[in-house]
Amino acid sequence: MLNLEVRSKLDVEEATDRAIATFKDNEGMAITQISAHMHREQQALDITLTNVENPTEARERLRAITDFARDHSGYRYVRHLVHFDDTGSLGRHLLLDMTYEKPMTVQLRSDKADEITRAFAKSIT
Repeated sequence: MLNLEVRSKLDVEEATDRAIATFKDNEGMAITQISAHMHREQQALDITLTNVENPTEARERLRAITDFARDHSGYRYVRHLVHFDDTGSLGRHLLLDMTYEKPMTVQLRSDKADEITRAFAKSIT
């Protein structure tokens, strides 16, 4: 089990693009969850899409919902999460948790995917 935290000059969208290219496209891992965490005054809002087959479509849907929450209810972005799982025999797992601050803080928690996770962390710093 690996837990890393890095700072990145990338924004959430760029880091998510790179994560999908690395873990889904190159490594064949499935995206089991994409989530947005938002705040407004004393309230929090979590929006989660699960079992993501088409990342582009899922991200567009998530963006539409979060933009609505921001524009109509005053919520602000706090965190973005992407969860990858290996559906094959390797059983790899990665949780990528990103903040919307500048520079962005990225927490990476992996199981059985430590080497590729370390390489990815270096690529976004």
